[in-house]
Amino acid sequence: DMVVAELAVWKAGAAFVPLDPEYPADRLAFMVADSGATVVLGLGSTLA
Repeated sequence: DMVVAELAVWKAGAAFVPLDPEYPADRLAFMVADSGATVVLGLGSTLA
């Protein structure tokens, strides 16, 4: 699933920022804010 999502993002001309759910929540929040992401895709088991 992740490969398909990555390819779709790149084909749309956007950027892909991988987020490791093992990172601390404040680090993940910083990465999302710093990237300027308007959409975050994830699996239900990793969403919080």
